[in-house]
Amino acid sequence: MGISYKNGSGCPDPTAYYAVQHMEAEEKRLHIRYPTGQMVLEIEHFFPCTVAKAKKISPLIRRYCEKSEQEKLRQFLVKQEINYRSRIKAYQNREKKTEDESEKRELQRCIRECERMLRRIGRNMEILIEEGTE
Repeated sequence: MGISYKNGSGCPDPTAYYAVQHMEAEEKRLHIRYPTGQMVLEIEHFFPCTVAKAKKISPLIRRYCEKSEQEKLRQFLVKQEINYRSRIKAYQNREKKTEDESEKRELQRCIRECERMLRRIGRNMEILIEEGTE
């Protein structure tokens, strides 16, 4: 997304550019505001997280995050799941077509890594989202 640093006339327009950049960065943050302070998580860098981290952060998210923030996290995880599934298919197709053994091993490694991330996303969704509906 984003806009160009220059406006339609070709002149620099830093105010609009940096405002949009700031808004886009803010959309990628999860705000947890609790009585004694707040926590801001960079969604793209923190998730999918390990089960241990998910179990630590999930009570805070369920208790102190607004529903819109929780929905933003759920949508991010769903998009990541779709992304990793399509990556796996692409790697599998390339693996079938290649004759080079070293490339096959590398593609198999990439497939395993994507499958690991998919399992992590599934556990994150289970811990963060579904456990909160009890």
